[in-house]
Amino acid sequence: MEIQCFIIISGCEISEAELTDLREIKKLLLSERPSDDYIAGVEGFLKFAYREKKPDAKIRCPCLNCVNRMLQKKDTVYDHLLCNGMLRGYSIWGCHGETASYISANKDSESQLPNLNHNMRQVLQEAFGYVDHGLNTNEHDVACSSKAGLDADSQAFFDLLTDADQPLWEGCELSKLTFLVLLFHVKSINKWSNKSLDDLLGILQLALPNGANIPKTFAEARKIIAKLGLRYEKILVCPNNCQLYRKDKKDHDFCSKCGASRWKNKADNTALTKKERRKAIPNKVLRYFPIKPRLKRLFMHKETARLTRWHDEERTKDGALRHPADSDVWKAIDTQYPDFALDSQNMRFAIASDGFNPFGKCNSTHSCWPIVLVPYNFPPWLCMKASSLMLTLTIPGYPGKDFHTFMQPVYDDLNELFEYGMPTYDAYRDEVFQLHAVLLYTVSDYPGAGILAQFSTNSQLGCLSCEEETSYKWLKYKQCYMGASTILA
Repeated sequence: MEIQCFIIISGCEISEAELTDLREIKKLLLSERPSDDYIAGVEGFLKFAYREKKPDAKIRCPCLNCVNRMLQKKDTVYDHLLCNGMLRGYSIWGCHGETASYISANKDSESQLPNLNHNMRQVLQEAFGYVDHGLNTNEHDVACSSKAGLDADSQAFFDLLTDADQPLWEGCELSKLTFLVLLFHVKSINKWSNKSLDDLLGILQLALPNGANIPKTFAEARKIIAKLGLRYEKILVCPNNCQLYRKDKKDHDFCSKCGASRWKNKADNTALTKKERRKAIPNKVLRYFPIKPRLKRLFMHKETARLTRWHDEERTKDGALRHPADSDVWKAIDTQYPDFALDSQNMRFAIASDGFNPFGKCNSTHSCWPIVLVPYNFPPWLCMKASSLMLTLTIPGYPGKDFHTFMQPVYDDLNELFEYGMPTYDAYRDEVFQLHAVLLYTVSDYPGAGILAQFSTNSQLGCLSCEEETSYKWLKYKQCYMGASTILA
């Protein structure tokens, strides 16, 4: 039997349902209030999130209930954060504009400036794998650089150390190398042309007290910066895309399959002398950015080295699909290769490819296909950032059925990384480990997937999943796939 309960409060009658609501309100009021530090943190977060927005704009609410999915106004977000609390693990506010580039760009420049030259020496030591064991004096570097018989890498290292310690002029806080690195960084960010940097260097030579210490042209400055490494390789290609001139075919003058010359304006099946080869112009050039050196640089920075284990140590593991690590493919690889899964530092990649016209409407016949590796070890708000993507190849023209011919250097590096790995220094753990890598996914549009799978996607059997069972119908101008729902998956 349901009992109706009434309570008299200040002459008013309250039902049992209303009493329950009052008890919940009382419980909320009697609960421990958020600390002043937490409230200050919420106010600081809202100030950051609305730094470039209007006060009445809506943002993603990072409370435990909304989890960055719901758009709310400022006052509502404030209430949610006080009542529900901040989403656990949301230490980098990626949904509200905070990125690694933003953090580095907004550091106090005054406190960083005196340490730039010291940091540059540390960068050099990490890049070349040298540890000075406390011998940081210029005299020690000069003594080592003057020794005869140094290999090329060692000589480049000590040359860069000299540039890292040499100030632009007496009393200047910037060294020659630090100045050039900052200048190249600004050129890259603002997309300056090489000629504009040439003109700027000419003006700086006249304006600065010791302008003779600055390179005169962009080419001279690039020779100094190039000693830091991470350059790309030029691989010549047969004009008919039959083969790459690499490994045992590196010195061939014509294709071993079709006989076409690798040089412009040269007859087929013709061998050139050394003098002729130096002046010859290649027909087609593939630019390859080696993967291994870039992975080593990734682990030389403490913060990025720590983030490579985010998928294992900091990811929320509640069964929900929030990250590629929650996918069946990731779990299948870990099950099939348990030794690979033991070390969370091992890299998991997706490979993305697509073509575009780099010249816009100026040349409608030319195309370029970049091949990009996506490191899925990173958290979701970083793995797809432009700064995290790794460009590995730029394929000239449309690859078509010869796509895998161009991909040979990428496949070779990935196979070696998966089977054998490579010794890599982890700056966060201060240890050397054997780094392995695996390719999990491919990312492309449907025609690109057909090129990757060497499958015709514009034929009657154009569905990669259905294959011979594809249901199709020819319309007036194009093929229509009836009932093939997986063709868009």
